[in-house]
Amino acid sequence: MLYIIATPIGNKLDISNRALDVLSQIDYILCESWVTGQYWKKNYASQAKLILLNEHSTKKDLKLAIKLSLSPAKIALMSDQGTPLFADPGQELVKAVLTKVKDSSINTNLITSLPGASSLMVALSLCPFNIKRFFYAGFLARKSDARQQEIKRYSSLNCPIIIYDTPYRLSTLVQDINKALPSQTMCLLCLELTTDQEEIYLISVHELYKNFGCSRAKKRFVLIIDAK
Repeated sequence: MLYIIATPIGNKLDISNRALDVLSQIDYILCESWVTGQYWKKNYASQAKLILLNEHSTKKDLKLAIKLSLSPAKIALMSDQGTPLFADPGQELVKAVLTKVKDSSINTNLITSLPGASSLMVALSLCPFNIKRFFYAGFLARKSDARQQEIKRYSSLNCPIIIYDTPYRLSTLVQDINKALPSQTMCLLCLELTTDQEEIYLISVHELYKNFGCSRAKKRFVLIIDAK
C-alpha cells in the first residue's frame, strides 16, 4: 500500500491523527530530505526505513520506490511540507503505480491519500478575492524575462493567480511582477503560514514592490495575484 501523506507546512501540530496512526505501522518512508524523514521516523515511525525520493533521484531510485509500492509493504510518500505532488516530487511514482493498477488485475486499494495541510488551500482560505475560479501557476520560470512573460500571460485569465517560489527568490519575483502588471493590481502575500512568524498582507503591486522588492528576507511564501 502506498500512502500519500500530507505533512504540516509549518506548525507540527497540524499533522492528522490518521496520519500518525498510519506512520506507526509503516515499513518505508519515501522522503524528500533526510532531515524531514528522520524527524517523522524518530517521533512516529521508529520501525520504518527511509528512502530518499526527490528531484535528484535516479531512475534506479524510482524503480525501487515503485517496486516497494507494489509489494505487501506499507509505504509512506511524504514531502518536506504540505501535500505531496503540489510542487514536490512523487508524480512519476503515483503515475507508475496507477498505470500498473490500470493494466492489470491488481486491486486499486494499492494507493490512497491522507488529506492534510496544503499551503495552497491555507492561502486560498485567507483570500479576499473571488476564488470561484483560480489558476495555480506554481513555480514560474527562473529567468526574469521569461517570468515576466508568464505573469502577463496568466494575468489575462481574469482570475486569481497562485504563485510559489523559493524563499530567496521573493524579491526578484516581486520586481518582475512590478514590471509586468499595473501598479494598482491587488495581491495577497502569505509568509510563513501556520508558524509563529506568520504574516498576511493584502497589498497592491506598488506596495508589494516598495516593501519587498529589495528585501533580503528569506521566508516561505504563497502569493496570490487578483488578475481581473
